[in-house]
Amino acid sequence: MGYPVEPWTRSLNPPGEELFEVEKHPQTQASGTEESEKAIEVAEEAATDLGEDRKDGVEVGPTQEPASVTVRYCRELDLPESVFLPGLGSARPEEREYSGQPWSADNWQEIEPWLFGVDLFNAGYFWEAHEAWERVWASWPKDSAEGLLLRGCIQAAAALLKVRLNCIGGVRKLSARSLKTWQKVLEDRPQANGLGLDLSCLKQRFEAYWEPLADDQLPNLGEFPRIDLVLAEPEPEPRRPV
Repeated sequence: MGYPVEPWTRSLNPPGEELFEVEKHPQTQASGTEESEKAIEVAEEAATDLGEDRKDGVEVGPTQEPASVTVRYCRELDLPESVFLPGLGSARPEEREYSGQPWSADNWQEIEPWLFGVDLFNAGYFWEAHEAWERVWASWPKDSAEGLLLRGCIQAAAALLKVRLNCIGGVRKLSARSLKTWQKVLEDRPQANGLGLDLSCLKQRFEAYWEPLADDQLPNLGEFPRIDLVLAEPEPEPRRPV
């Protein structure tokens, strides 16, 4: 089960000039290796110039604010004081340290950056969710089902940040990549529910959410699909001998 939190009521800012900066995490700074190249691939995909694909004339308004968040999966960590939007001149948040490494997909309920990333994502902190998830993604085999599933989540977070920044070209590109990545997982594992996700259901919800793009419209940010995790039920207490 999750835990209640205060509603998310951050104000949204106007578009900037960049979405993500391409940056290598400490785990992937060995230059010239195949792993280091793969580890920044997601960030490179998201690092498009907003000046080329910005949808002008669309102001971020109250109807695009995320709805209240009612569930937390990692209540030990506090949500940030404000949303970070790269390219607007604000200071980049300090990199957070997470416990429990090495992270195993078999014990996903204990992967702190995965659970906290879901909290961040559901509360509308898309850049911050991307950062948390990338820490895990960079430590796993990139062609594994869990690695691909997480990659799709990172791409979805990048697409939603593009929605906030009114960049319809970037939204189209990243949303399509996210759905394609998830589809690859489902083709190999039709009943995929890794990391506590019902991936088939999540993909269907996002497919419906992205439908306005076909009419050259951005979807309503306040209606973006939240990620629901299926946590294991607590084990019953053993019976006392009579």
